[in-house]
Order: sequence, then structure tokens, then C-alpha cells
Amino acid sequence: MSIKIVQKGHPALHRPADTVPIHEITSKKIQKVIADMKKALATQSDGVGLAAPQIGIPLRIFIVSGRIFDESFERGKGTSEAQQTPDLVFINPEITKLSKKAAWLSEGCLSVRPLYGEVKRSLNATVRAYDEHGVLFERGGGGLLAADAGRRRYPGAGVGRYCLRPESHGKRTWAGCHIVKSAHSQGG
Repeated sequence: MSIKIVQKGHPALHRPADTVPIHEITSKKIQKVIADMKKALATQSDGVGLAAPQIGIPLRIFIVSGRIFDESFERGKGTSEAQQTPDLVFINPEITKLSKKAAWLSEGCLSVRPLYGEVKRSLNATVRAYDEHGVLFERGGGGLLAADAGRRRYPGAGVGRYCLRPESHGKRTWAGCHIVKSAHSQGG
């Protein structure tokens, strides 16, 4: 059975995601959520990340496709070979650092097809989270990894604010999409 990526209007996209109790991370329930997220993301050649609310489950979990690290990966086209790098799993993520350097990036969301917009994102980000085994880790990165983590940093927006809004310089920008709410994240 294929896992459906929910679209705008779904209730899970319009509420803050719940924290996953640490002792439940290795439970069958949470492991199934992670497996379902990986399956859903693998079906999307242009998808580089997915949050649990995007499959209808309002939990603070997101994954970043390992294919973004593969040399043959082209966004929108996938890879020319089997994925080499495993997907990265972030449970109860907290952004601990964002670079002050930012750039306008073209960005879409798997839950607001087919819209794309320009978004100002930090060029580098550091995230602290638990992995799928319940191990706390911290990971920094740039490029697509920083952009994907950065879209989960808006605590006032909750999850699923998918509107596009005009900015002062005339570009259409995302207010956010599958945002993981965090009391410790910086506002955006």
C-alpha cells in the first residue's frame, strides 16, 4: 500500500506537531511512522524532505532524503542510480544555530502541489535531534540540508502554514509549509 502525502487543508498540517516521548522513539508505532515517511518520500523525485504531518501524523519528526548527498542526484529528476546514502531522521528537532548569511531559494512543498516560491533561507544550519534509534545527535550542514531544516523553524506558525505572500522586493515567498513547532526555535 502506498503512503499518501496529504495536501493543504488536511488537519495535521494546521496544528502544532506533538513532541515524541523519547522512550517511544524505538516503539513499533514510531518506527512505522518513520518507515511510512521514507516510503512516501522515495516516491517523489523532486522531494528532498518530509515531515510526519505531511502523511497526516502530527508528530515532530522529519526526514531528509539521503539522495541529496548522492553525486548523481538532480532535484526533480532523482538519481541515475540506487540511493547510496540512508535518509536522515530528525525527531524532536531543535535548530541550535543558523548562519546570518542567507539567500533567496526557489522552494516547493510536497503538501502544496504544484506551488513554488522564493524563500529567504540561511545558508547553513545546525540541528539537534534524536535519530530513529533514540540517540541524540547534532548535525550541521548547508545547501538543501540547511534549507530543509530552516523551513521547520517558525514557532509562531505551527504546522502547515502554506500560504504564499508578497515580500517587499516583489518575490512570492513561502510563509512556511511543514513546519515543526519548537519552543526553543527562533522566530522567522
